[in-house]
Amino acid sequence: MKPTLILFLTFLLFQLFFVSCKKDNKSVDNETQSVVDNALCEQEFMRISPAVSERAISTQGVKRMIKGFGYKVFAACPTDTLTGDTTTNMQISPYTGVFVNTTNPPCITLDWGTGCTDPADGVFRSGKLKSTFTKRYGIIGSQATVEAINYKINDITYSGTVKITRLDTGINSSFKTEVINGKCSTATWSINWATSKTVTWKAGYGTLTTADDVVEITGSSSGTNRDGKTFTVNIITPLEKRAHYKHLVKGTLEITPDGLKPRIVDFGNGVEDNIGTFTVNGNTFTFTMQ
Repeated sequence: MKPTLILFLTFLLFQLFFVSCKKDNKSVDNETQSVVDNALCEQEFMRISPAVSERAISTQGVKRMIKGFGYKVFAACPTDTLTGDTTTNMQISPYTGVFVNTTNPPCITLDWGTGCTDPADGVFRSGKLKSTFTKRYGIIGSQATVEAINYKINDITYSGTVKITRLDTGINSSFKTEVINGKCSTATWSINWATSKTVTWKAGYGTLTTADDVVEITGSSSGTNRDGKTFTVNIITPLEKRAHYKHLVKGTLEITPDGLKPRIVDFGNGVEDNIGTFTVNGNTFTFTMQ
């Protein structure tokens, strides 16, 4: 066989081997960043709605109730301050509960100051959440618009607007929660995140403490992870968030990073830990929630 032909065949075999290796590498889809980054934004942004709601229903003038029975007891971290005019439309039938002073509506500001450990879940937070209300919070259709002001967990900043709309009342009250232009970021990376979800109380709404509050979360979201890859999310079974614990402890969702296969993320069966799993192409991987 001529040397030139041998050289050609060797080159051809090398090329076939190289292509085969590339195909094998491409078949291993273990990208975890989208899963981790979505969980990081999900667990904090989705605790804002129940945290604000609990303060609102226990603040005289914001919810239609007198001071006394039915008010939860809150710790000193964060502090809360009520400002604005709580005068409402006093029409009895139907009672609209609209705040008449639209230029100075009531606002509740939750303030962690320069930083304190939130006794609700043991997380060190700083900054403020400022909530502005359109009508009495006990009325279906009432809304709160929450502005995050230098709001951080350790070195992670959470910014954007959270819009909360009451859907119903009672011990299983539910709220539509939208995160608009959400961002979770540090000095070295940034995650964009937006969502429209329903947050429903599973337990603790009618008690005098926040420690037993448990909510279920359904809906969808989308974002861009810290590597610049976009992703979409749809919750399959309701996610469970407990007020006294930082991480999600239950529920499943489907997350699809751009250009990759959908993966099923499982937050567990209720055990309070920071471990989750995701399954893609028949392979299951473990990830750690921050």
